[in-house]
Parts: sequence; C-alpha cells; structure tokens
Amino acid sequence: MKITDTDYAKLVDLIKPVMDRMPVVDYRTMNPGFSDKRVRWDYFHAAGVTALKFLCDDLYKYMNDTHMDTALKSIVGV
Repeated sequence: MKITDTDYAKLVDLIKPVMDRMPVVDYRTMNPGFSDKRVRWDYFHAAGVTALKFLCDDLYKYMNDTHMDTALKSIVGV
C-alpha cells in the first residue's frame, strides 16, 4: 500500500465514524447491486469535505486513485 502510516491513520479516523453509523453489512443489504469498489468509495465520500480535502491536498501528492482504493479496501474490508 502506498500510503504513509500517519496518513493511513488519518484516513481511518475519517472513515471509521461513518462505518460505526452504518455498518458495511447493513449498507450492503440496503444496496445489493453495488460493487465492492462503489461501497468503499461511498464510505469515503460519506466522510465529507474533510476527507476530500485530505485526499486532494495531501494524498494526491504521492498517491493515485489505485493506491487510494487499496487503502480504502483495507479500511472498509470489501
């Protein structure tokens, strides 16, 4: 995974509260046709403007969407 430990921890801190409010199993039940990738990125986007700003201002300096998706897969679990 091409993300620093510090940035990964920040990403976890942004996404985990969303996952606590809506567990993945519940989200998948409500949206059975969504791909795993869609689910991962939906959780990221649900984290809000702070997550998007972090992605644009910090992560995209050394990562691309493929790297980001790998990190999201690790966090979200799908």
